[in-house]
Amino acid sequence: MKNKFVFACLNFIMVLILVLFIFLVNLQYIAFNPDFYRSEFIKYDVQATTGMDINELMKVTDKIQGYLSNKDSNLQINIKAHGENSDFFNSRELYHMADVKLLFIKGFLLKNILGFTFIVLFLFIWLFYKKTLNNMFNTIYKGMIWFFLISGILAILIFLNFDDLFIKFHELFFNNDLWQLDVNKDKLIQMLPGGFFQDATLFTIRNSLITMLIITGVSYFLKGYITKKPL
Repeated sequence: MKNKFVFACLNFIMVLILVLFIFLVNLQYIAFNPDFYRSEFIKYDVQATTGMDINELMKVTDKIQGYLSNKDSNLQINIKAHGENSDFFNSRELYHMADVKLLFIKGFLLKNILGFTFIVLFLFIWLFYKKTLNNMFNTIYKGMIWFFLISGILAILIFLNFDDLFIKFHELFFNNDLWQLDVNKDKLIQMLPGGFFQDATLFTIRNSLITMLIITGVSYFLKGYITKKPL
C-alpha cells in the first residue's frame, strides 16, 4: 500500500514537473519572439505614445532581449523619440531591469532543472518500478488531461482578474517598488503597457495548452502502440 502511494506521488510530481517545464519554455518563446513585440507595438499604437517609429522600437526590443538572455551586459541604448536623440532608459528603469534580468536567469535555471528532473524521474519510475513504456505514457496521458483542464480554468481566472494578479506577482518577486513606473515619463512602461503583459501571459498559456494537447495525443498513441511487455 505504501509502495503504491509513493508510486502515485512520483507520477504526479513527474507530470507536474513536465507541465511547469512546458509553461517556462513557452514563456521564454514569447519573451524572446520579436514578431510578438512588433504586433503588440502596432496593436497598442506604441509609436504614438513613445514618439518612436517601429524600427527604433525593435532596436530597443533587441537590446532588451540580448540583456535578459545575458548576451549583453549593457542595457542602455540611444534612440530617436519625437525627433530628438536621447538615452532610452532612465536610472530607475535600469535598476528595475537588473532585477528583471536576475529573475530571468533564475527562470532559465529552473527550466533546465525541471527538464533534467523529468527525465530522471521518468527513467527511475520506469526502471525501479519495472513498468512498461505503455504504463509510462498512459500516466503522462492521464496527467496531461487533468492539467490541461486546470490550466484552462487558470487562463480564464487570469483573464478576468489580470491587473490584481499582475500587481501581486511584482510584490511577490520584487523586494522594492522600482517596478512602479510612471506612464507619463518612463519610456519602458510606454513601450510595454499593461496590455502587452496580459497578452504575453495569455499567449503563453494558450501555447502551453496547445503543447499539452499535442503531448496528450502523442502519449495516447504511444500507450496503445508500444507493446505492454516489459523491455
